[in-house]
Amino acid sequence: MSDCLLRLVTFEKATQAVAAVRALLLRPDTDRAEILEKFWMLNDVVLQLADAVSDCPQEAAELIANQYIPFIRHLVDVLNFTRVSRFAMIPAVNQACDQINSHLCEIKRLTDTAKVAGAL
Repeated sequence: MSDCLLRLVTFEKATQAVAAVRALLLRPDTDRAEILEKFWMLNDVVLQLADAVSDCPQEAAELIANQYIPFIRHLVDVLNFTRVSRFAMIPAVNQACDQINSHLCEIKRLTDTAKVAGAL
């Protein structure tokens, strides 16, 4: 699988993981095991995305700008909503959100640096 295709697959997996957590947040009957599974999955996939972005930040910056801006917005919305939801009382969920936020900040740093380097 080419690096470009791998990054696209990683973005798609991340988009699906965000959608799964978003759907979970809206359900009133979610059990703790499912909550933890979805948040850990999201954390893992965003870490994979950060790794993929670090391999080629310029290309990732272009992908985000052209195709995945809604993904970033949805991910931030999920993190913000989680912090004020009933899930915020689960320490493992808070830890996953902290880690996801850290990965997201790294993605932002890498893509911003690539944009600046590309503009020079």
